[in-house]
Amino acid sequence: MSEKKDENQDRGNWDNKADYLLSCIGYAVGLGNVWRFPYLAFENGGGAFLIPYVIMLVFAGLPIFFMEVALGQFSSLGPTAVWKFNPIFKGVGICMVILSSYVGIYYNVIIAYTVFYFFSSLTSNLPWESCDNWWNNQTSCSKDFADVCPLLNVSTLTTIDANRISQFTANLTYNSAVQTYSNVPKSVAQDIGTQLGRNVTTLGCAKFERKRGVSPTEEYWKQYALHQAPGIDTAYTGSPNVNLTLSLIVAWIVVFYSLIRGIKSSGKVVYFTALFPYVVLLILLIRGATLEGAYDGVQYYIGSQSNLEKLKDANVWKAAATQIFFSLSAAWGGLIALS
Repeated sequence: MSEKKDENQDRGNWDNKADYLLSCIGYAVGLGNVWRFPYLAFENGGGAFLIPYVIMLVFAGLPIFFMEVALGQFSSLGPTAVWKFNPIFKGVGICMVILSSYVGIYYNVIIAYTVFYFFSSLTSNLPWESCDNWWNNQTSCSKDFADVCPLLNVSTLTTIDANRISQFTANLTYNSAVQTYSNVPKSVAQDIGTQLGRNVTTLGCAKFERKRGVSPTEEYWKQYALHQAPGIDTAYTGSPNVNLTLSLIVAWIVVFYSLIRGIKSSGKVVYFTALFPYVVLLILLIRGATLEGAYDGVQYYIGSQSNLEKLKDANVWKAAATQIFFSLSAAWGGLIALS
């Protein structure tokens, strides 16, 4: 039995609709959804951010998304050649290719980070769990302060229950009275002393945790994974980071073998790459929902504490419009190429 030939010999055709659909999902849904969107929602009013986001999705994102898909399916051409019907827009296609090239470069660096952490995690003791490694700063690193808020069992820090925190003893001024708070982590004590000395009686845990010391996880990222230098001048110029360089090479090799036989071959790869992340997200959702204080976190993020006043800020609407193009990967040319 002869193999079915593609109608378009130069470009090829998808074997079935599932290949095409999963390829578009895998292309459109990425870090912009999983990583960037929660951060923007948190910074721009929590659940209130969904209002401008949905409006921008309906009136800007989806029309452009379907226009790209329609152009690709109708013409069977790429983002540069598709504009033959109106050559004045050819520059749009060229810009799409340039933009996708730039994004592909830095996105693959992020993939290299995941490769690096994947191999780093294949150890009995995770290297970012403790402050006892050569890259840790012993005066600022603390692995205990992350448990301050859960131990206090409150969503906002109004008082310090010293008996439920461990590590350090300090005398702190609170409401002009000197009280002894035993076993407060050193990095935490410094911040508490500053805040309570100013007679601050309510301190959000999320804000509080950003001000405290450095976690071993953060130090591992900055000092070991990145080898982050204190400056960018020539005094801090060093040799390439071997671990990340090798990880980046692995990432590009994966891309190469995924596309070596053309974009059509990626239709088989996406059965895993497009679906497996949802399995992982489902596992993380179940795990997160079962943690203590999960409901308080949801309320703070998209619940009753959503800040509707943020909707008066034009920057919030700008952030929503920008996020739409990350969420759908619209106007980058990839949807035209895949269609």
